[in-house]
Amino acid sequence: MPSQTDTLLAVEGMTCHSCVSHVKKALLEVDGVEKVDVRFSERRVRVRHDADAAPIRQLVEALAEAGYPATPAS
Repeated sequence: MPSQTDTLLAVEGMTCHSCVSHVKKALLEVDGVEKVDVRFSERRVRVRHDADAAPIRQLVEALAEAGYPATPAS
């Protein structure tokens, strides 16, 4: 059974609404990601994902590859 969890990430480099689409697309391409909620004004992203199939490290790496450095946020 998948272990669904929500992770909040602080994302750098989002300067326009086109960036929102790129961030969302990069995360949704990661196996195990179910939902992505981008909060542009806060520079935050909430990701609903399977913690086993898509660990936080993998989410951060996907964003970095897309050009958006990210770190876990609280």
